[in-house]
Amino acid sequence: SRARARGRRAPRHPCLACRRAMLYARANPVHTGQRYVQLSTADQGSPLLPSEEGVSTWSPFQMIRIDNYAYCDGDIYFFLVQQNPVLADSLLALFPVVHRTSGCIAFAVSRDGVRWSAPAPLLRCATDDYGSPGSRVKLGSRHSHTHVGQRSLHQPAANLHLVGSEAVVFVHEHVPGISHTPGAKPRLKRWAFPASRLREWSRALLAEHDARPAWRRAEDQAQHEVCECRRQSWLHRLAGRRRQNVSRLSSKV
Repeated sequence: SRARARGRRAPRHPCLACRRAMLYARANPVHTGQRYVQLSTADQGSPLLPSEEGVSTWSPFQMIRIDNYAYCDGDIYFFLVQQNPVLADSLLALFPVVHRTSGCIAFAVSRDGVRWSAPAPLLRCATDDYGSPGSRVKLGSRHSHTHVGQRSLHQPAANLHLVGSEAVVFVHEHVPGISHTPGAKPRLKRWAFPASRLREWSRALLAEHDARPAWRRAEDQAQHEVCECRRQSWLHRLAGRRRQNVSRLSSKV
């Protein structure tokens, strides 16, 4: 690069998340479906447990942001976050995602742990197979619930690891309670690919994320606000139902 040609180091983006403790938890924005990820942070060195006065150093939970993904259009059931093993100035997350009934195990990268790149699929997989040909569980039965097409059949079992020159992912295939295809047995499978490929993908995702134009960021914000409106509407209806239940119980007493 020109900076190196002049004897200077090329500027590096700081890993803003590396100085904080970060707690990721599943968010349930609505009663069924739309599983997502929320985040709370605390400054590094701060006490992680509440003080005797009950004061906590953890921030309120907030929804993370993922490029090209609106949480009301899909489901992310958990989010395995680690320092990127091939790019020390970034974080890497491995997660099962279902978006508009299509599923895969994907990864994304971030600099601050709040705003993430677009998901990059690593392994494609089917979603809940209730009611599929040959399935032991039929739609409408007491076992089918309402999860059809909302969860991936395969899920990452641990964080991504570097083993020599390879990036290794352990996948739990045909997770019990999700997969009901006859003859499909749960198993743990090891997948590996060159670590150099992971480095290339990580750099490309970060470059695309950093160069995201203002109009795309505005579009993401608009989609996020639509999802938030739906969530607030559901919470309002839920609060109304609870008030009705309380009044019914009071009248019986």
